[in-house]
Amino acid sequence: MVAKDKVSFRGTFLVYVVPILELPVLALITVLWLTGQLGENGHYVLLLVLVSVAFATWLVFNLRLELRLDYTHFSYRFPPFIKSTREFKREEIVSMQVKKDGGLAEEQKDKWRALWTKDKTFRFLTDHVLVVKLKDRKLVFSINEPGIFQKMIQEESRINEQF
Repeated sequence: MVAKDKVSFRGTFLVYVVPILELPVLALITVLWLTGQLGENGHYVLLLVLVSVAFATWLVFNLRLELRLDYTHFSYRFPPFIKSTREFKREEIVSMQVKKDGGLAEEQKDKWRALWTKDKTFRFLTDHVLVVKLKDRKLVFSINEPGIFQKMIQEESRINEQF
């Protein structure tokens, strides 16, 4: 059995909010440039804002997290930042558990802890997280399908108890 999940911002409010917030800024900078308020080198400012708006929109649409769990290993990708698949053998994993997300306060606590430790958090707008504890660090992933991962973890523990 294989558990796979793909999490992204598509289908969330961010897909609509980011362009709605960026378009007035782009319109304002364009009007200032056309009226000459930005000076001689105003086209550089317009170009910088246009590139920033395009990059932020592209990032919201293309940022995703891909997880894969089977009986031999756990792997994840986080394109466009982590293009290659990061894999961990089951022997490297100390424990795995599915948790209900604690909301914004829990997310902020995880982000601050991740700054000072080797922990990594990959959080999206989901209700559940997968916590993977390795020997030297902890990884936290947002997941859409908690039932599949919980079933895999339970089967794995049942198999380990038999041997």
